[in-house]
Amino acid sequence: MKELSSSTAAPTPFVLAFDIYVDDCSAAEAYLHTLLGRRGYRVSENREFFNAPLKDVIKAMLEVEGTRTPSKGKPYRLAPAPASPPAPTSSTGAPVAEWEDILEEAHAYYHGEGDTIEDKREALKLFKQAARLEAPDAFYALGIMCRDGEGCEKNTEEALEHFKTGVAKGSDECHAEMALLFLEQGHLENARKCWVKYFRSAGFAGGLSGHEAAYGHAYLTKTLGLEMPLDHREALGPYASQIIAMADDAIREADADARPRLQRQRRLIKRHLGVMRWYDWLGR
Repeated sequence: MKELSSSTAAPTPFVLAFDIYVDDCSAAEAYLHTLLGRRGYRVSENREFFNAPLKDVIKAMLEVEGTRTPSKGKPYRLAPAPASPPAPTSSTGAPVAEWEDILEEAHAYYHGEGDTIEDKREALKLFKQAARLEAPDAFYALGIMCRDGEGCEKNTEEALEHFKTGVAKGSDECHAEMALLFLEQGHLENARKCWVKYFRSAGFAGGLSGHEAAYGHAYLTKTLGLEMPLDHREALGPYASQIIAMADDAIREADADARPRLQRQRRLIKRHLGVMRWYDWLGR
């Protein structure tokens, strides 16, 4: 307060009205600024000043503080998130609803849904806002956009960092995307470890994202292309029919030169998934 008040730009000394203890000051500040900005309290887009009732600011700060536990007279610290929380929350304790509206708007700009004009840059901006509120899906989306250069410069290293953060926040799909990036970079062992984590995740087993078959197909085709041994047969079994249908689609859409290779891949995929019929073994 003394440091801030010493500036000639401060008309009056700063006063401490309320305080909390957090483990990460930068993350807490980013969260508060995003939350208060979304609620219309930011004075100017390029200034870190907000005009809000004190009770609303305190409420937002308490959301950041989350669940805390005392430790032998030391300042309160953020408690570890429970393994299975009763309701979806961020690691700061913020309710998921705080980022749901932002994600919905971001996806609308990304896909050009309804009356919304497609705008990848605006989508990127909104995904970043949701990421400041620790939405796992936001880190997944940012990784995809950075990887493909959508709304920003293509940057695979930045994409990888977003996927890593997404994993830490609870996005199982980020493990699959990390695996694909590692395969492109030739880090086969890292890719193998990521596939293991993805196929063993609760999200994959529960079919929570709807992308499980697509990632299963990507794993099988990429692994066969690199002549690596196939694995995860039991995990992929429930998605076998969808994966084979994707292999059929790839054959239909391929040019004549690529079809023999894809047909061979299809036979190997079916054999690995245990859905071969007797005439498939004859190569028909």
